[in-house]
Amino acid sequence: MCRHCNVVRFLEKRFSDAKDGQKVIRLPGAPLDLPKIRRNPLIEILAISTGCLNACTYCKTKHARGALTSYSIGQLVERAQSAFAGRLVFFVAPNGVKEIWLTSEDLGAYGRDLPRIQSSQPGFKTHSCSFSESSPLSVPLCPLLASRWPRHLTLADLLAQLVRVIPAGCMLRLGMTNPPYILDQLTEIAEVLRHPRVYSFLHVPVQSGKYV
Repeated sequence: MCRHCNVVRFLEKRFSDAKDGQKVIRLPGAPLDLPKIRRNPLIEILAISTGCLNACTYCKTKHARGALTSYSIGQLVERAQSAFAGRLVFFVAPNGVKEIWLTSEDLGAYGRDLPRIQSSQPGFKTHSCSFSESSPLSVPLCPLLASRWPRHLTLADLLAQLVRVIPAGCMLRLGMTNPPYILDQLTEIAEVLRHPRVYSFLHVPVQSGKYV
């Protein structure tokens, strides 16, 4: 039997178990190290999370992708470094990619399912939120962000780490984010967008609105 048929049978069994009152295990997103075929060998499209926090009546994303599942900052930074260095499996550009495009169903919701790691834990030290060429590559979490969002990580936390591993001549591009989850991070996100190795670009879909 084909593997696609097996997937269908697996899902049918899980739905049946759920209807019978049995606990269904929530599966994580796909591993970041899965091999991929790039249309452009110089661009790495990096998913930072899967799923969604909302349940909008006009959208099927929640049904198709499930609840929000964010990849850890460590995983994403390692993936970015490997892409820039050309160390990825089945990679066709030996000198590494020149751009990384961050993507997800909603960039702004990143980290809201991840508990914040305290700076006292091994491997994490505090740093200032300003960007400079002399900043270390292994960057800890910003204490200012920790004070504003003490319980969970944010997109601003992730970006503060990623901008410090972008080599000279390479760029970072942000993808789509819905307004509700980006508004309280505008100051931090705007600072990142001013970084010389980050495109001043942000995709914000708006279904409706009004002038205020």
